[in-house]
Amino acid sequence: MTSQSEIIEFFREVQRVINKYGLKKVLIQLKRIQVDCGEGFESDVLDYIITITANHYIVDKNDIVNSKKRGMVSEARRMCFALIKEHLQFTDEEIGMYFGGRSRQSVNNELTDMPLNNDVLTTKQESKFVQNFLFLTTQVLRYKNSYNINDKN
Repeated sequence: MTSQSEIIEFFREVQRVINKYGLKKVLIQLKRIQVDCGEGFESDVLDYIITITANHYIVDKNDIVNSKKRGMVSEARRMCFALIKEHLQFTDEEIGMYFGGRSRQSVNNELTDMPLNNDVLTTKQESKFVQNFLFLTTQVLRYKNSYNINDKN
């Protein structure tokens, strides 16, 4: 049984970490730990999505998750948002927390503005995004199907 003094010491340590790093950063790390230690399937699929997207766009995986860089990194991050939303049961808030503490509104705006939601693709960039999404979706579906097969054996 845990004594009262141990509980008080634990809360003091939590307060010290929050004071040092800020509540937002601590919550982001806790969310990542929850995803990483949570259900194996969702965690594995999330990691797979980020990895194949980073490889496809030829960018660093950590840049996608942590940085605020623009260009290809931003495009890869948008693709991750779309793939996660399509293949996992994550809320916009959960996606934002995993990707460097972005707000739910920020993720929602990115998802709403994607060419996937357009009836007509007007630019080559929009067409390329949709083609990449379809290609990466087939990769994710193959991974998910192989995961289910391997899980049963």
